[in-house]
Amino acid sequence: MFDNYVSLGHNCEGAFQFRRLLGRDVAYYFNWLVTPLDALVEILRADFAGAYRRENLEVTQDVGMILDRGYGMKYHSAYRKELGRALEGPRFEELYTESAAKYAMLADRFRTLAASPNRVLYVVKTAHEAAREKALELRDLLAGRYPDHDFEVVLLQTADRAEADWGEPRLHNRYLDRFADPSRAHDGHLPSWDRVFAEFPLRPGAMARAV
Repeated sequence: MFDNYVSLGHNCEGAFQFRRLLGRDVAYYFNWLVTPLDALVEILRADFAGAYRRENLEVTQDVGMILDRGYGMKYHSAYRKELGRALEGPRFEELYTESAAKYAMLADRFRTLAASPNRVLYVVKTAHEAAREKALELRDLLAGRYPDHDFEVVLLQTADRAEADWGEPRLHNRYLDRFADPSRAHDGHLPSWDRVFAEFPLRPGAMARAV
């Protein structure tokens, strides 16, 4: 059994499913981001260095999202709602300072959890063509950076890409019947997610706190 579920992307579908299971949100860095698998590996390799820098942010066509060009990740933000496409001025500075502090706190929470005795299940959803190779890179990166960390990684792909179990230590390839449409990320395939939760269960009372 696990003490924590942590979504590592690729989008917020996992966070919605954790909310459904727990009845509440538990905030981690990647919950509500759009994080391609390559970007995930790079930001963890860099220990979040350079993430969410003001000079790397740009408005995208996605409503409510902002792109960090440095890593190719998208963050939810209040910028579009309040400022349109203009990332400047006193209100932008206020919003940026608030959100940068939040993400710095969440990065520190990630490190703290990885250094804790908790047993953590990292859940990654991806359509990456080299999913196995990148997942092994992710697993090895986590194991190398946090050598005492008790963790497993579940890599979720769609059922049309199903393979036999890879047989890799601490890495499990599993499959959802479908991914939620990005515009309706809360609309996951519930039986598929419930299979994952049943196979990799939380201990009773887990995640009352983030760490």
